[in-house]
Amino acid sequence: MKGPILTSLFIAVAGHAICQKIELPLKDSLIVYENVVRLDSTTKKDILYKRAKTWFINNSSTLKTTIDIDDNSNGTLVGKAEFKLSVPENAIVYFTRTCSFSIQVDVKDGRYRYKIFNIVTTRPYPHSVLVLDVSKNYMMYLKDEIRTYGFISKKRLSNDFRETFEDLDTNIKKIINSLRSALKSSQSEDF
Repeated sequence: MKGPILTSLFIAVAGHAICQKIELPLKDSLIVYENVVRLDSTTKKDILYKRAKTWFINNSSTLKTTIDIDDNSNGTLVGKAEFKLSVPENAIVYFTRTCSFSIQVDVKDGRYRYKIFNIVTTRPYPHSVLVLDVSKNYMMYLKDEIRTYGFISKKRLSNDFRETFEDLDTNIKKIINSLRSALKSSQSEDF
């Protein structure tokens, strides 16, 4: 008697988890990850700036970062970054997209602010490149306005979107944690 009841309960909970929409941070209908992080008040702006710049440079091989604005006097670094994202093509095949975004780090004595924004994905095709605005697709996903293409059902496409947004969120949170670790680091700044 317990077996069928537990099985039914498991299926109901699993089904609900699959149908839930993932929540990403929105600001004016755009996906934006941002936060102000307070550290020990004795940590000086110049030290935080050096750590942030080192983080940009050290991640350039795995994250492919570039620095566009390097303003030490105002404590601002702005750059671009990208990583690879595995996206479902159908139930069996996954393809790789490049996820690109802007990242800004502002530092002051004892605190810093990070902001990740302008998130887009690109997918190469034989004779062109498809660029997708992630925020626009996320808003369509939230409003259940996903358009189907070919033989893929709306439910399947919605699940694919959810998986993509979950992967995106997971990767960006890893990047944020990496930045936090680098700026919190109390390792010697000298060689």
